Amino acid sequence: MRMSFTLALAGALLLAGAGMAVAGLEVTRSTAPGIKVGAKFNDEAIFEVPAGGEIELLKTPQNTTHKIAGPYTGTLAKFATACPWWKAVVGSCKAPGDTKEGGTRGLRIGE
Repeated sequence: MRMSFTLALAGALLLAGAGMAVAGLEVTRSTAPGIKVGAKFNDEAIFEVPAGGEIELLKTPQNTTHKIAGPYTGTLAKFATACPWWKAVVGSCKAPGDTKEGGTRGLRIGE
């Protein structure tokens, strides 16, 4: 009886482990030479993005997108943690290609 319970538990753990998704990265957009759209990488992959180049990655199973702008050589994890939280809060962590500035419209006085 104890042996069949152990075997059933081991089988359940094997099936659960086989069904778990493996984290990975897929390129959804790229202007970097040598990195093609649709290419798949593991989390520890080292990306070489030249100045002016940019890649966008889809991280699975979270289904989150991440953008790496060049010049950069390293992993996605190191690129994403390069900005301290307090700089991110005040908006001073911008990628080199991120030049979108906001603005507001106000009343024109004197018309």
